[in-house]
Amino acid sequence: IYRTLPWDTINTEINVNENLYLGTLVSKTLMGSFGSILVVTCMAIAMLGSLNGCLMIPPRNYYAMAKEKHFFSAFGKLDEKTKVPYWGFIIEGIIAIIFVLWNTLQDLTILVAFTSLLYNTLTVLSVPRLRKKYPDINRPYKVWIGLPYIYIACQILLIVYTITTDTRNSLIGLGAQLIGVAIYFFFDAKNRKQNAAAES
Repeated sequence: IYRTLPWDTINTEINVNENLYLGTLVSKTLMGSFGSILVVTCMAIAMLGSLNGCLMIPPRNYYAMAKEKHFFSAFGKLDEKTKVPYWGFIIEGIIAIIFVLWNTLQDLTILVAFTSLLYNTLTVLSVPRLRKKYPDINRPYKVWIGLPYIYIACQILLIVYTITTDTRNSLIGLGAQLIGVAIYFFFDAKNRKQNAAAES
């Protein structure tokens, strides 16, 4: 970028036009209008490929949770013809539209990144946790025990940095996860009461 665009152009795009994505401008400078069309086309293909995984998987997670009685029962219904958990797709689509209309691309990127930081940290935290809880399980591959803690420490620093630099989106992302946790424990407590009543 710095070898293709003059500093004045970069400064204007970032500080005046608030354009943080200079790849399209670089390709247009190097290859003309064909370059910008090429970059936009590649970005669209990449986004569609990513959306395929992001949109198709979660409704099926909701379906499994509903079948286990840890989520609203409506999400456990399948369309008669396609056998697709349609309620998951409908609600997911509505939420996605709301987020796109009320947020910029940078806001959405921060939301996704912050949520990923949280779940990556919890995933790696499971390594020492499972070592302690199930010490006798066969482990064909073992990682040095200090490595997960180093990773977790770095992730926590990134989480704190994100909260301090973009508090709004960080709190929205954290709030969404806490709502999900509350819903899970609500249904879990409800199931325990029902099982206890059935056993008695």
